[in-house]
Amino acid sequence: MRLRQLPERLDDQAALLHLPGGHPALVLEALRRTGGTAVFVVATLFSVYPVVADGAPATERFARSLDVGVFDDINEFFARAAQPYGFTVSPAFRFQLAEPLFELPPEPPGRHAFTAIAWWSLKMRWWAWLRDWNDDLITPDIQMFVLYHGVSGNNELGISVGMRKGRYGIVKAFASRELLPKNNVVLTHELLHVLGATDKYVLSTGEPVFPDGYAEPGRVPLLPQRYAEIMGGRIPLDYERSAMPGSLRQCRMGRLTAAEVLGHREFVLTRLYESA
Repeated sequence: MRLRQLPERLDDQAALLHLPGGHPALVLEALRRTGGTAVFVVATLFSVYPVVADGAPATERFARSLDVGVFDDINEFFARAAQPYGFTVSPAFRFQLAEPLFELPPEPPGRHAFTAIAWWSLKMRWWAWLRDWNDDLITPDIQMFVLYHGVSGNNELGISVGMRKGRYGIVKAFASRELLPKNNVVLTHELLHVLGATDKYVLSTGEPVFPDGYAEPGRVPLLPQRYAEIMGGRIPLDYERSAMPGSLRQCRMGRLTAAEVLGHREFVLTRLYESA
């Protein structure tokens, strides 16, 4: 996230810290002294490219019916999620919506095909740059390509990805108004990858890792959880079952995710739990 000025209530000891991911965050020394709040004054510019992934006329009609308002709950999520960590986000992102695309991006390879991943990353960066070059939008900070498919009996759409270095993501989503809230959960998860957050679930099973993948790791009793940690991806119900959140209102941002994304140094230094 980019900052262009500091709020008046911070003293002159506050500064910008450029993190390894390239996005700046406030150094919080002044906040500890003054009890101040860091305010993001300039929103990150975010281009959303709807892609008619299945070529169906109904999917195209859906893609053309979208407006930037369907992403409002992403900003609302960031406003809620950042407050416990001393940030007031107002708003985190400014969205712009491209015309629907019909060309699919390069298909990501498997997780452990390292040479193929490197080659795919180069192809994907070139593909994303061409989309930016050819559209009539302002050059964004982040590009997100949302591949819409018609709703069928198969609820699995495949892997979505978010790339920190390229500042882009590929999200597989359903062309359904009813499923927009769930689509935005996936989009936000991948957006957080772009901003530097790591997955907090077991790759082989998709189950959240305790404690960092739990929204309320100190809850008693621990299970069932009430919310999903956004990078854990699911709501743990018991030791064998979990559920996908239906919207971002069922998601929270855990302490480690906040440290990764917001650069919240105090929480990096005083984190209560080690990752499993």
